[in-house]
Amino acid sequence: MYISPSQWQQMRPAERIDALQAQIDIHAAHEQPGKQIAVGRFNAGPEVRGQFDRESGSIMVNDQLINQDTPYAAMETLHHEYRHAFQDYVANERPDLATSAQQLTDFQKNPSGYIHPDTDHMMYRSQPIEVDARNYARQSMEAAYGGQQDPGYTEFRQSRDQEDAAYQQLAELSIGPDHEQQARTLTYEIHDLKQAQSHSEEVRRATEQSPDQPVSPTQEESEEQQQTTGRKR
Repeated sequence: MYISPSQWQQMRPAERIDALQAQIDIHAAHEQPGKQIAVGRFNAGPEVRGQFDRESGSIMVNDQLINQDTPYAAMETLHHEYRHAFQDYVANERPDLATSAQQLTDFQKNPSGYIHPDTDHMMYRSQPIEVDARNYARQSMEAAYGGQQDPGYTEFRQSRDQEDAAYQQLAELSIGPDHEQQARTLTYEIHDLKQAQSHSEEVRRATEQSPDQPVSPTQEESEEQQQTTGRKR
């Protein structure tokens, strides 16, 4: 996916959204045939760059990024959120596309065991699907802009790398050098707990719907009862 800085600067915000949508359409047609992923915009603080809505299958990009003079932040966010869409696709429709059993388990368990940033920001960044999305976005941006000899992108990349390095150092200090594995374990535990609670709730509802109902005998049990009754006569 690529939009040049000169093209971006000539576009109005609505046109920039259309351009991002066109990029996603091309990418999804290749990797997720038949899937429709809508791209939109939303107003939020600078801490929320974008989001992927699994229910609607849509990607939202922060207006602050859309309104910037360069496309780098919006494009990076687009790649990041697209990766979340792909994770969902692999987990629920194409598990054969996972590169390993570990990745498939991450994609299947992490969403329901998701650690939100307002709960624990360090663990949020360290959980599997966020690490995977950041790595994918960085690689994609390097592939699109890294070879363009663009000073603007070089400055953007340096800023992002410094930010990531700072978070990495902080996570190692506050959680430990194995912070990513700790986050993975926690997301799995949350997922498994939710599954157990959901099962318990299903059992409870089933019990409430049919309290003290006698169990209907099977055909063999009915025949045996009839034979026993006949003998007693």
